[in-house]
Parts: sequence; C-alpha cells; structure tokens
Amino acid sequence: MYPLAPLAPGQSLAVAISTYRGHVHYGLVADARAVPDLDVFARAVSEEVRDLLTVCDV
Repeated sequence: MYPLAPLAPGQSLAVAISTYRGHVHYGLVADARAVPDLDVFARAVSEEVRDLLTVCDV
C-alpha cells in the first residue's frame, strides 16, 4: 500500500495516510527545492510512530 497525495500549486509537502488490513501506511510527496531533506522528515515520522506505539503499548 502506497498512499499518494498530489502536490497542489504552491504546496511544498503533501502527507497521505491510509489504513489497510489493520496497518497504517503513510506517503510523503515534496517539492525537492522547498523540502530538500524529505528523507530526514520521513525517518523522524517513522521514529515518532514507533515511540507512540511503544507508549501506547500497542
């Protein structure tokens, strides 16, 4: 599952989230000039989701 949210004119970052069969999936799309470090943001989101799941004991 690869959620996709297209960028609108003037938009720098789009985040899409969907669920499927008990899992949450997210997709990130960015204007490379406006968000050159999307990989850093993606890692941070993944880390925070892991921390949230740990705190919520899921």
